[in-house]
Amino acid sequence: MAELIIEDLSESPPPSKGPPPWWAGVAVGVAIGLAAAFLLGVGDDAGQPATTTVPAAGTSSTVPQVTSDTLHPDFQQGLSAIVESDVQGLDWIDWPPADIPLPVSVERLPFGDLGVTVLPTLDPSGHFVAVEVPMNDSPAGVLYAGPVTNVDTVATDVTGHAWHDSVTGFLAFTTEKDGEVGLWTTPLGGVQNVTNAIGFSGAHVVGFGNWGWALQDADGETVHIFNEFGELLRSEPGEFLDSHSSGHLLLLDEGAVVEVDPAGRRREVRLGAEVQDVLAVLDGVGDLWGAIFAPDPGRYALIGNRGMALIEGESTTIYPQDPSRHHIVAGGDYVMYPQRAGVVVVDLTTGDDFVILQDENVRTVAFSPAR
Repeated sequence: MAELIIEDLSESPPPSKGPPPWWAGVAVGVAIGLAAAFLLGVGDDAGQPATTTVPAAGTSSTVPQVTSDTLHPDFQQGLSAIVESDVQGLDWIDWPPADIPLPVSVERLPFGDLGVTVLPTLDPSGHFVAVEVPMNDSPAGVLYAGPVTNVDTVATDVTGHAWHDSVTGFLAFTTEKDGEVGLWTTPLGGVQNVTNAIGFSGAHVVGFGNWGWALQDADGETVHIFNEFGELLRSEPGEFLDSHSSGHLLLLDEGAVVEVDPAGRRREVRLGAEVQDVLAVLDGVGDLWGAIFAPDPGRYALIGNRGMALIEGESTTIYPQDPSRHHIVAGGDYVMYPQRAGVVVVDLTTGDDFVILQDENVRTVAFSPAR
C-alpha cells in the first residue's frame, strides 16, 4: 500500500494525563515511502503520542448487489474481517447481519501490510482496529488505533494492548520506559493512566474488561490480575488465553487449560469423559494455539495447528479444518477462525460448520453486533 507513516522525531514534554485519544485530533504528518518507514525510532516519552496521525482510509468500495444473506444462508450473525489485499495492503470487510439489507462493504486500511508478525486486532464490534508497529530493535512499539476509517497515533513505547472484552472501542495498553510499566486506557474522556506497575518490568496487558486487567509476565508463565481500580489482586501461574465479561479467565498452565473464576478458584477444563476422548482432542487439535469461552463459561473452543475442538461438559466435537493463525473468536451462536483460505464458521446450535470468504487470506475476524 502506498500510504505510509513518517514519525516526527522532535522531543516535546509529556502531557500531565497521558496521550490524547484518537478522536481528540493530533498534528498530521503523512508521507509516501517504503514500508520501512514504520520502523523509524520515536523519541517521545512513554505514553506520549507521536505527532503523526494516520489518515482516514483512502479507498472505499462495496460488493454490488450482494447482501449478506445471499453469501451464505446459514450465517446470520454478521462479521468484520481484516484480509490481505492485492497491493501489499490490508482491507477491512464489513459483513452485516443477515436481517440487515445492506451490501458487504470493503475499506482499505490506512496502514500497509507489515507482515504476519504484526497483527492488527479488532474490538468486539469489529469496527475499531489497533496495531502496534515495531520501533527499530526495541521490544516496544508505536500504537495506532481508532475506528477503521479514522486511525490515529495513540502512544509510543507500547508493549501490549487489549480491547475491552464487552465494550465497543475501549482499549487498554501498557508502556515501558526505564523499567517502569504504565497501564493506560482510552475511555471516551481521554487517555488515562490507570497505574504504574512498579516491579513488573516486562509485563504487558493481555486482557481487559469491567473486572479489571490481566498483565502477562515477561517469562509468559504468570498472569497478574488487577482490579478495576488498578490495584493488584493476585498473580496466577499460567499463560493468558481469554477473558469473559463476568471476570472468568482461561489460562494455559503446564499444558492444561484452566478456568479461573473472579474469586481465584481454579478448575481444569476436561477434554473428555474417557481416555480415548482426551486422546482424540489432543490428536485433533495438535499443538495448542489458544482457547476461548464459546461464548460463556461452561463451553470452550480449543484451536491448534490441526483443527478446533468444541468442549461442553463431557461432550467433545472435533473440527479438523486447517487453521492458519493463532486466532479464534465466539459470538452469539457461532465460533469462527481463519483457515488457509477463508473463515471456518461453526454453528453452535446445530454443530454444522461451513467456510465463508473462501477467496480471502484472512488475518483477523470479529462478530458484528446486532444493529
